[in-house]
Amino acid sequence: MAVVCAGEVLVDRWPDGTEFPGGAPANVAFHASGLGAETFLISRTGDDPAGRRLRAWLGGAGVGTSCCPSDPARPSGTVSVDPVSDGGPRYDIAGPAAWDFIAADEAALDLARGARVLVIGTLAQRHPVSRAAIRNLAAAAAEGGARVLADLNLRPPFYDEEILLWTLRHCSVLKLNRDELAGISRLLGAAGAEEDLFTGLLREFAIPCGVLTAGAGGAWIHEDGVLTHQPAVPVEAVDPVGAGDAFCAALAAGLDRGATLREAAPEAACLAALVVSGRGATPAPDA
Repeated sequence: MAVVCAGEVLVDRWPDGTEFPGGAPANVAFHASGLGAETFLISRTGDDPAGRRLRAWLGGAGVGTSCCPSDPARPSGTVSVDPVSDGGPRYDIAGPAAWDFIAADEAALDLARGARVLVIGTLAQRHPVSRAAIRNLAAAAAEGGARVLADLNLRPPFYDEEILLWTLRHCSVLKLNRDELAGISRLLGAAGAEEDLFTGLLREFAIPCGVLTAGAGGAWIHEDGVLTHQPAVPVEAVDPVGAGDAFCAALAAGLDRGATLREAAPEAACLAALVVSGRGATPAPDA
């Protein structure tokens, strides 16, 4: 039983110069470990001060980094974050970075085969090297009987129709937000009520279950053919960066211990509220 996350790990840089560790899969790994799951990150950092800080952050959280080596040839990833831009946070993601060169070596494939849950997204598929690695890891995880949880995290211009469709076709659990649902629906030429678009997307790609997050509107969970609503936890919001990653982490940790998505959703809402109430994607509990 383990949660294995594959994808980017990087440094979030805010307009005031503050830096926070981040990257959606790394944030998921951080939070899932805090919820008691045995957790591993398959990624890559640079052999530089930022990489050493990232690895110390992950190790301090109890995240396994045996498959997150230092790359002497490429820098650690960075992203400039504007948390209050119109339409939600804006991200300027530098590259190529070390995490664009993730390797699906035998050790990483063994981790994926032994996982209970593999968490992937779309951003780390922007480069052909990491794209191939993530797809090999997803195949190994499915072979081992793992749930492949895709948290889309669409970041223009770092995805295309092929990446999106491959991810939808190769996940067994889908998490997305309402903006992502709207964009996918336009791409597919689908129209209608949000609830119908969500359930129709799962049906179209034969995805057994999924979660649609809606910020302060909570989340919708479709599981065993039933659609249920999880209310958001009221909180004074400081910034929304990383809230979706926290929600995903609680879902992954719940699936790892044998819970349903519906059973994991209240904890996911609480953890997302904690993140929204502080700065950075992994604030301290008293933030």
